[in-house]
Amino acid sequence: VFRSLSIVQDNPDQAKYIFFRTISLLAVYSLPLYIGLAWCAAPLINFLYGEMWNGASGAFEILALSGSLYCIHHPAGAVLAAYNRLGSELIAQTTLFFIVAVATLLMLPHGLEGVAWVLFFGHIYITAYLYILTKRCFRSRLIDLVRALVPGLILNCILIVTLMVIHFILPLDFSQLHPGIYLATIITGGGFVYCLAFLFLPLPTLTTESARWKKLFRH
Repeated sequence: VFRSLSIVQDNPDQAKYIFFRTISLLAVYSLPLYIGLAWCAAPLINFLYGEMWNGASGAFEILALSGSLYCIHHPAGAVLAAYNRLGSELIAQTTLFFIVAVATLLMLPHGLEGVAWVLFFGHIYITAYLYILTKRCFRSRLIDLVRALVPGLILNCILIVTLMVIHFILPLDFSQLHPGIYLATIITGGGFVYCLAFLFLPLPTLTTESARWKKLFRH
């Protein structure tokens, strides 16, 4: 993405297209991973480390959800690098460091989840800041960002509903009693429905991407 943006940096319309197209595809491909990690935080920690580590699941959920912002954060960073605006990003990152450091000290009495919330809101701050900086490189509106995110949000809403249905179909406390089987069921069921929705839902912005995967599967 950085290389492509560097080539077209004198063409604002093309740079804008690459930026929002990257956000759109990252939302489609990465959001289900972060949502899945957040949903499966407790059984995943229980399965990997044992019940004694269950207290860390709340913080893990928060951090997993904050990771969903990377679909905006990373493309914005690529734009700033391509347009030689890394100085502005450095100021933002340095400011964030001090804010998070102070907030972490203040939130220590609230435990691991308190610190995780500090990182969550810090991530929101830096993502919003970097996005605002990219608007100085080419003209864009908030609606452009919304349009880029819509396909991924639609698919992930379907994923969340699927995970809820699977969870309620399974016996009570199944995720605690059989975390490995629960994880396998959730991953298989959620992944299958998500792939079907991605391939066959009539989402105009994903037509070429889904067609590429269908062609790959046919071969």
